[in-house]
Amino acid sequence: MIKDSKTTLGRLGEQVAVTYLEQQGFKIIARNFKTDFGEIDILAKKKDVLVIVEVKAVAGKGIKAVENITAKKLAKLKKLADYCFLHFAPKEIRIDFIGLDFSLSPPSLEHLVNVTSF
Repeated sequence: MIKDSKTTLGRLGEQVAVTYLEQQGFKIIARNFKTDFGEIDILAKKKDVLVIVEVKAVAGKGIKAVENITAKKLAKLKKLADYCFLHFAPKEIRIDFIGLDFSLSPPSLEHLVNVTSF
């Protein structure tokens, strides 16, 4: 997949994820939130919980979005969570994953809550 197509797919995935999260009662704090440790796709809040949401979108058959989350990526997300904990001082923080498969009709969405290992 060429870079423009991948970028377009990623943006579409993030927009679908934002819409889904808002329907689930989340307040979106920021999209593509940049820190010294990397970028958070979606920073959201529900009740007193600050949620870092990693979004992965795929469009090829045989590829599952969840396969794109590696131990290295999760370690980076944990550093981002530490950063957010220090800067936002939430009562609780967690990391969620939203995977989207656009090769299916209708597209499938998988929301994994409080991801701690892969």
